[in-house]
Amino acid sequence: MFTSNSRILRCFFVLFGAFCFHPQLCSSLHAFVFKQKSLEQNSKNHSQLIFASYLHKYTTMESRIKLARERKASGKFNCAQSVACTYADLAGITPETAGAMTNAFGAGMGNNEGTCGSIVGAGMIIGMVAGDRVKAMKAMRGLMERFAERNGSTTCRHLKGIGTGVPTRACNDCVSDASEFLEDTLLTLSREEK
Repeated sequence: MFTSNSRILRCFFVLFGAFCFHPQLCSSLHAFVFKQKSLEQNSKNHSQLIFASYLHKYTTMESRIKLARERKASGKFNCAQSVACTYADLAGITPETAGAMTNAFGAGMGNNEGTCGSIVGAGMIIGMVAGDRVKAMKAMRGLMERFAERNGSTTCRHLKGIGTGVPTRACNDCVSDASEFLEDTLLTLSREEK
């Protein structure tokens, strides 16, 4: 399978060979190369472009916190899926793709009782929307700090009270909190883009 760059080079040499014998193809070659460069630049910023297209919709839409919470309460979604599937369209993916990506992150990172799955789901959306590692990490750190401040922890083990028998936060509430903080984070990222 050819990569996009090797396809461009292959097409270039084919067209260049034809150009040697048919000078009229010069303008076609120029148009083709320009179009390919534009497509490459667009694909590099795919998630940012998708997010920009949803930006108006996002800033005028109602909160999705209730929907994320309902997904978790249905029993058909783990915490990570509940958040990621709810906001998948803002990251340019389908809820089905988001669900598949987050299958293993229920019960605190795959039953290891680690980071709360709702935070992981939010992080996946942030990463796809931010499109930049530094921005994504900064945004994720802020979300985790807010989550920890409200709930006392970011780990599923502590939130569920495993070992102590005293839960500090129910899963549905964690999903609501992560969704609230995700919406705030996405709004902040959209303002930074302007």
